Amino acid sequence: MRDDPKEARRICRSAVVGSGAARFEIAFPEQPPIVVRSPIVIFNAGTERGETRLLVHAVITVPVPTAVVTHVTITKKGGGINAVARVPVIASGSGSLLDFKIRLGRRYTYEDEKRSLLTARCPDGVFEVSASKALFRNEAAVPHTAAQTILKTRVLAPCTPKG
Repeated sequence: MRDDPKEARRICRSAVVGSGAARFEIAFPEQPPIVVRSPIVIFNAGTERGETRLLVHAVITVPVPTAVVTHVTITKKGGGINAVARVPVIASGSGSLLDFKIRLGRRYTYEDEKRSLLTARCPDGVFEVSASKALFRNEAAVPHTAAQTILKTRVLAPCTPKG
């Protein structure tokens, strides 16, 4: 089960909240890098003390089929949300997550109101997404690459306020 996203989805069907795809790079010493693609299944791992937890399940096939389970913790912070994703060591440190695309889509009803894991508002015609700190570590010790890189960004997109 742990190495097969379809089986994980089947067994934990009621906890599935999203899906997507990811690309990983496996770079063993003295070999050209190998790009591995994987479907992603996102599971609701529960809410406790104001934290929503998700498990993001992917599988790499090099060197052997292995599940890559990323733990995500979402909390409300200030006027927005704070999400922390902990990607495990991949292929004994020879692997890296290159990119991913996800879609969260499960809705539920709470107190007679339709809700979702994530919500957004557009009060002023501008939707803002910020990453105050995204930390990337060079766990594979790639030469001429910093030991860690911190990304800070802000994206603004127009939106239509509801009246």
